[in-house]
Amino acid sequence: MITQRMIVKALPIFLAACVLGIPAFAGLRLPDPASGGYSGTSFYQGTRLDYAVYDMTISADSLKFNNAPGQGRYVYAYQLFNVSNSSAIGFLSLHGIEEGAIESSSDIGSVKDDPGISPTDEYPSNLKKTVVTYEFGNTSISVNKFSWILTIRSDGKPKAGTFTFDRPSSNEIPVSEASVTPEVPEPATMSLLLLGAVSMLRKRKR
Repeated sequence: MITQRMIVKALPIFLAACVLGIPAFAGLRLPDPASGGYSGTSFYQGTRLDYAVYDMTISADSLKFNNAPGQGRYVYAYQLFNVSNSSAIGFLSLHGIEEGAIESSSDIGSVKDDPGISPTDEYPSNLKKTVVTYEFGNTSISVNKFSWILTIRSDGKPKAGTFTFDRPSSNEIPVSEASVTPEVPEPATMSLLLLGAVSMLRKRKR
């Protein structure tokens, strides 16, 4: 017969087992952006992508990202998790970045987050730098693994974009391409806003 005393004794063991059974990435790992920052999560086919945008002119936002490569007012941060996808993930690509929002390839990088997996390479996938790809090579992200925090530095403000992921080239098990809209923020240039302001000034002069 189970007594109240037995339940009280067993409760700490049960709680510890529950905590240990939760994957290390069960909660958001990205720091919460202060002062009206932008953050969220997208899920697709057993894969999760956390994202946030940090304004580096606000000290509270910049603590973890002082060492993020490149220049620019904003840090766009992404973290990829393989929650239950049966195949390892070898590539993550971010789409919808506006031309000119990334000035240099050196603005693309990552920030260490142990025990996450570091990208083996990160690069613009086209000359206009409107797509950025992170490659995980031989250290591809298998189930219950996650990436370092992947970053883009830019002076461009956030706009909606998409992401895709794919299997490593050496892996024969296919991973369906993911496309999520409009939840992933991407850098956007301010040119359209400036053009709008100029046209308004011209109308006032008339």
